[in-house]
Amino acid sequence: MLTLIAFRHAKSSWAMPGMEDFDRPLAERGLRDAPQMAAWLVETGRGPDLIVSSPSQRTRETLDLLMGPLKAEDGGPKVRYEASLYLPGPADIHYCLRHIENDAKTVLLVSHNPGLHEAVLQFLAAEEEHAAGSLRSHYPTAACAIIEFPASSWKDLSWGTGRLAAYMHPKMLAGEPV
Repeated sequence: MLTLIAFRHAKSSWAMPGMEDFDRPLAERGLRDAPQMAAWLVETGRGPDLIVSSPSQRTRETLDLLMGPLKAEDGGPKVRYEASLYLPGPADIHYCLRHIENDAKTVLLVSHNPGLHEAVLQFLAAEEEHAAGSLRSHYPTAACAIIEFPASSWKDLSWGTGRLAAYMHPKMLAGEPV
């Protein structure tokens, strides 16, 4: 079994007019939300073997905030930055995952919407429709979906074969209405 942890970057700042989108840092809310989501992820007991991330500033900062809680005694998972994960389409995400080494059974992917949300939905099996709940319409910043696949190799990853094991975002953690 393979596990994908699909994490959307935390809330970014629009405070500096004229700044390139790629270079936007996290906003205060993002700096607060990412550590809370990292703690939730640790509670699930699903630490990644490998992290693949967009190289943008906001995804790097999100990942920095996730890494503290995720690091193990051995230094934690390997991190790989993939240019194709910056503002990707679902096909870019699928391609990236299909080229993951087989020794990584759990992969944390940090990327952007709308492509990340669309890919998560396409990965889910048809019978997962009921389990997806608010995920179908809502994938806010710092949202995280954990999807399990009945495959032994990432190269065999197919659309419509995943089972949603968990879905969380900061407002859900805080008990706020979605």
